[in-house]
Amino acid sequence: MNAKKFKADVICLMGPTAAGKTAMAVELVRRHRFQIVNVDSAQIYRGMDIGTGKPDRDMLKLAPHRMIDIRDPAEVYSASKFRRDVLIHIDEILEQGDTPLLVGGTMLYFKVLRDGLADMPNADSEVRREIEALAAAEGWASVHRQLAQVDPESAARIHPNDLQRLQRALEVFLVSGKTMTQLHTEEKIARENQSRKEKTGKRSSLSAVTIEGCPTNCIFSQSRPESAAYFTAGLSSGLCKCYALDWWPKWKRCTPGKT
Repeated sequence: MNAKKFKADVICLMGPTAAGKTAMAVELVRRHRFQIVNVDSAQIYRGMDIGTGKPDRDMLKLAPHRMIDIRDPAEVYSASKFRRDVLIHIDEILEQGDTPLLVGGTMLYFKVLRDGLADMPNADSEVRREIEALAAAEGWASVHRQLAQVDPESAARIHPNDLQRLQRALEVFLVSGKTMTQLHTEEKIARENQSRKEKTGKRSSLSAVTIEGCPTNCIFSQSRPESAAYFTAGLSSGLCKCYALDWWPKWKRCTPGKT
């Protein structure tokens, strides 16, 4: 391929933990007209600076990152909201004549950018409270059984201890009257139909660059010094601060034996 003739609209730099994504992204920004957009589901949260691999202040001055520190940990931030926000940033960067460089390891976020999302209902706080009340009274296993009655395919896919996805799957049915399985199927059909119709028109192309990880034992050895540095920097006290500020969702505060 002739590099002079090829120019992707958007570059996706992805890879496992400790693969060197951030260092590569910063070097690319030094050499070319890239703007970095964070694609890490932990780094979007304010106050979670330790243990997430979030770039420090010096690195952010050298290579600013969009989509970092945009939410408090207590706020609900879904993949659909991420997609909406990132598409806005992509348009802004392209309008400035630069190339968006999407960097991170949250594969779900990359997937929703590529494939879109099913038209899921928004979170409903009242329904969530009802589900949490059921879990508090009878345990999350009871919530899982209720999901199995209305959406057996999702129940088979979601582990009883995966409380966030379990709650969301039941919430979707109670709010919309449709199962997540049904909504995903409808979205897939709609995407296929739309793909057939799109013969012309401007669309941003996503080009993926994957940093391949070394064997597991190699990743562990690379991550070990970084993990030790997290504790030295105050990871434990940072987690205690999040808990004290009531940033932990209720579904993560399960009672032992009631999951």
